[in-house]
Amino acid sequence: ACLACSYTCYTCNSTGCLSCPTTRNLSGTTCPCNNGYYDSSVATCLPCQYTCYTCTNTSACSSCSSLSYRTMVASNLTCACNTGYYDINGQLVCGSCDLTCASCSGANNNNCLGCTSSNHRQLTTNNTCVCMTGYY
Repeated sequence: ACLACSYTCYTCNSTGCLSCPTTRNLSGTTCPCNNGYYDSSVATCLPCQYTCYTCTNTSACSSCSSLSYRTMVASNLTCACNTGYYDINGQLVCGSCDLTCASCSGANNNNCLGCTSSNHRQLTTNNTCVCMTGYY
């Protein structure tokens, strides 16, 4: 009688996987999910939320990519943008704030949410960071 391969394998022999489905990568004789996907007990791995580098399910990140300017938030297992960067919905990589902003909601100089006081800048009502009085 023929024996079934593990659901993680595309092809196999008695020692394990020989090839993997598209969302998995051969590692020795096993087929773990690719980064950005998680194992849901079927052949095709499911995608993580866009902020995660790796995850355990659709809403819980297990690691973040520093190359994407993201850091793990332990309280809710998400990957938030680092200070000086902002979230671009649906994209793994965070965008860079304007150099005048300490934190922001977009790339422009009028998207500032906070300013760096050590740079002698203050936030205005139109969300720009201008030099404090006595500085230029």
